[in-house]
Amino acid sequence: VIDISAPDPSLWKVVEQLQTSSVPRGMAFSADGRVLYVANMGNGNISQVDMTWQVLEENFFIGYTPRHLLTQDHYLFASLSSPEKIIKYNLESRTRVAEIKTEDD
Repeated sequence: VIDISAPDPSLWKVVEQLQTSSVPRGMAFSADGRVLYVANMGNGNISQVDMTWQVLEENFFIGYTPRHLLTQDHYLFASLSSPEKIIKYNLESRTRVAEIKTEDD
């Protein structure tokens, strides 16, 4: 967690180190800003971080090599690097509800 309240980026300060998982990449906040989701490419997990308490709530598997994340309502969208897919994941039921194959880089 970085305090970015100073107008000059050279004055920004790290105030907390959050534990995630292997090879963190993309991040997305819930609509209310209370939860941060972090894509961990190294093991296919998403880390769910409670931003009120700044603690890791859980890691859950979404698919191999998640990279980019986006949230909308109670859904998490994740791009997977290999195999190349976009996943739609229901955060309430903890289930994958859709996926689509994308083209290779």
